[in-house]
Amino acid sequence: MSFSPDGGGRRGDMALKHVFEGCRLVFWHKSHVSRMKDRVVDRGGSIAAALDKDTTHVVSGANTSLVTAAAHLAQAEHVRHVAVVVSWPSLSLDIDSMRVAAPTGVHFVLPTWITASMLKQTRQAESDHLSPFGQRLAAAMPQAHGEAAVSGPGGSGAPLCDAEPLPRKKARRPQPPAPCRVERVGSEFVAIEGDTLPRFTGGDSGLPWGWAGVWEEPWDEATAMATREKLRHHWYRTARAATAPPTGKDQGGKAPRVNTACRHAACAPHPFCIVEKLAEYRSVYVEGRDQYRIKALERAIQQVAGHGSPLEEDADVDHVGLGPKSAQKVRDVLRSGEFIRVAAVAGDKRLQTLALFSGVWGAGPTTAQKWYADGARSLEDVARRPGLTAQQLTGLKYYEDIQRKMPRTEVARGEALVRAAVFDLVDTLAPGLGADGVARTYAWATGSFRRGAPESSDMDMLVGLPPGTEHVDCVHFLEQLLDNLLEAGFLLEDMMGPGATSTLCRAPLTRASWMGLFRTEASPWARRIDVKVYAHEHLPFAVNYFANSQSFCRATRHWATQAAELARTCTGEPSTTGFKLSDKEVTVLLPEGGSSQSRIACACETDIFKLLGLDYVPVTMRYFNNYF
Repeated sequence: MSFSPDGGGRRGDMALKHVFEGCRLVFWHKSHVSRMKDRVVDRGGSIAAALDKDTTHVVSGANTSLVTAAAHLAQAEHVRHVAVVVSWPSLSLDIDSMRVAAPTGVHFVLPTWITASMLKQTRQAESDHLSPFGQRLAAAMPQAHGEAAVSGPGGSGAPLCDAEPLPRKKARRPQPPAPCRVERVGSEFVAIEGDTLPRFTGGDSGLPWGWAGVWEEPWDEATAMATREKLRHHWYRTARAATAPPTGKDQGGKAPRVNTACRHAACAPHPFCIVEKLAEYRSVYVEGRDQYRIKALERAIQQVAGHGSPLEEDADVDHVGLGPKSAQKVRDVLRSGEFIRVAAVAGDKRLQTLALFSGVWGAGPTTAQKWYADGARSLEDVARRPGLTAQQLTGLKYYEDIQRKMPRTEVARGEALVRAAVFDLVDTLAPGLGADGVARTYAWATGSFRRGAPESSDMDMLVGLPPGTEHVDCVHFLEQLLDNLLEAGFLLEDMMGPGATSTLCRAPLTRASWMGLFRTEASPWARRIDVKVYAHEHLPFAVNYFANSQSFCRATRHWATQAAELARTCTGEPSTTGFKLSDKEVTVLLPEGGSSQSRIACACETDIFKLLGLDYVPVTMRYFNNYF
């Protein structure tokens, strides 16, 4: 297993190495950008200290003020400028508008443009990631070009960088965009009148959460990163020691060595990546049986990846803050660059056979060990066993297909087909809702695909019914949906029994689930698919649950159980110990493991984060390190 926290492993690095080719970036904010700069350079871009004639992009935070932007522009030399009056209607600034000399041909973007380009393995449209200054500049530029007011070297006008600010105007509170009129075309929504579809809904936009297929909520990168770090620290109990004292090899003013295998400071003295070696060791453990060992090793991976000093000698490991067993594992890697146990697994026929059996859909570690104990040594031996479940028979039939990863393009095709079928069924079962019913229906692939992973093991399809469908039974809805997808040839077969209903979770009528296989026309391989349907009342919690990575989900729920003070403030119950957060609700925890039956209403994911005293984190950031 290869591992790199900078972008999806070795295959991901090869795909990304030319993403920023031809780009020359300038960063206007200095904090937390060193690794981002390294990523840009690794992927073909270059970094400049200040604006110059070759600059293509300026990266700044969402809170960069107009005054700060103007000051940076005033220092630019040998850059062709255009006179622009930039309006900045905000109550938090001292200046509402200013005449600046803005460079032509430069994109002013947020750091999200870099991360989105890396996650999607291709350079994204800058217009989707413009910084506030870039947005104001884009709005003002057409008028400036029309006046042909050019200054700076080679221009005919006078330099404008030191121009006096325009008279102050009364600040106006920004108004939320008016909803445009949309029309559904298949699985998508198209604006046919008014403004284009907004990027965000909920929050301060004035639009209902999930309107017209737009589910992304407003967020701030700095606070989102702070929340993610807070949860990571809480979950892994990271206790980074003070900066480790330099070893004798680092003294004397020598420049630190650079590791060509990775860019972790801890790995600098070595020709290998310690973090990657730890991840290989993690693959030896079995999910479920070794869950505590896995958590301890993931914690060690986090701490080594974030350690700021080289690890050269055994004594250096003491400054990382690892547990005794994890520290010994790191020392073993430092001595030889390998793990003896990992090498042993490669030659252990028993472990290889157990890994083969565990790959059968419907067979866990316990089943795999039972098959081995009964004498099975191959998949053919397993297929001849009596008493196999329908799911295991299907897993054997499509074993090779299921082992293959799905590219994002294939997941997107399957997602669009299911979404169109969901929309058609909502129209059929709830005709009285009209177009608004479909516009408020959630039907998206979630999991690692939604977080931006380049490949996925399966497609997790989450369906949330719109308001006004309280009379619709989720089990009945899912039965009808599966019948339609089977008839359309999208689903391969009924894997679990003679009828689709045999695979459903029937206990609550407000949610239902099904697992199976599908195949798109563009692929010869059978792929796994999970379909889950939730009533609208549960939707924010279901979206939050299935969008998170496993570690982020556990961290959030563990944080909730310990938010006693927030729970007391929210409910006025002095004995509460925190919240219990699940895929369908949030309730208040009572002493001795009890849980209140009263639910706390949340209209969107932002409400959930606020309830827990956290800032909203976008889906694409809900993982730690490289565990999508």
